[in-house]
Amino acid sequence: MYKKRTVILSIIMALVLSISAGESVLALATDDDGLIEVGGIYNADYQCWLGIPWSDVPITEDVTVGFVDYLDNYYPWQRNFIYSDVDEEGPFVDNDSQSADGVDLFFFCGHGGEDYIPLVNDQSPWGNSSTVDYLEAQWGETDLEWVMLFACNTLMGDNAASDNNQKSNGKFAQALDGVHMICGASTSMNGSTYAGYWIAYYLTHGYCVGDAWFLGCAETQPSGTNLRIIFEEMCYYNPANQEADYIWGTGGTLSDMTPDDDYYSYDYLIG
Repeated sequence: MYKKRTVILSIIMALVLSISAGESVLALATDDDGLIEVGGIYNADYQCWLGIPWSDVPITEDVTVGFVDYLDNYYPWQRNFIYSDVDEEGPFVDNDSQSADGVDLFFFCGHGGEDYIPLVNDQSPWGNSSTVDYLEAQWGETDLEWVMLFACNTLMGDNAASDNNQKSNGKFAQALDGVHMICGASTSMNGSTYAGYWIAYYLTHGYCVGDAWFLGCAETQPSGTNLRIIFEEMCYYNPANQEADYIWGTGGTLSDMTPDDDYYSYDYLIG
């Protein structure tokens, strides 16, 4: 299933439909439920995981709250939720209005892995081995357009070129189920008090979603960090053709595309 959206062709927006062979036809969109919402989750208290002590990361609160609060003060965005220390998959994968798929932009900060997001754990020696993996996260079935994973290695297993652009060869690429784009990294990421602030700043100051992720993260991440975005169709981030997707309220949000078997990715190495 994928979202259905009314496409508006507006003279005011000066939308040009090309009839030339080989050129793409883009359309701006309206929101699915009429509410422009952001939601965030930060995990800080990890205890043990599979018998291995994982370090607590209290900085995740600053990162997530900084991001969500910035957007909450930018019209027409409003905060739906911020959850902390989540120990179940539901808020990440359910389709109701209080979960990731019920908002337009979902932001997560915490520990990460190549094909999963580890949940926080109980106090037992072996802890809670539960994770949110890429097969559970079918993002975009309800309202969700963008996912930002401020965590280590989450998109390590997703390189469209080496995957022959096939979702089935990737990891979180298989979670593209109507969502326009998933932003993350193929390397480690470092927590920083103003990391979320900077990403939200670029989103609301004329930059497309992909560039806002790259430039916002570059404000706080060290040299050698490899940022990565994966997306459903080329038009969501195609600098060569000046095609890109923007968040609501900035004048350039593209319509949903029907999910198919292929995907695209783009890397940004911080020098």
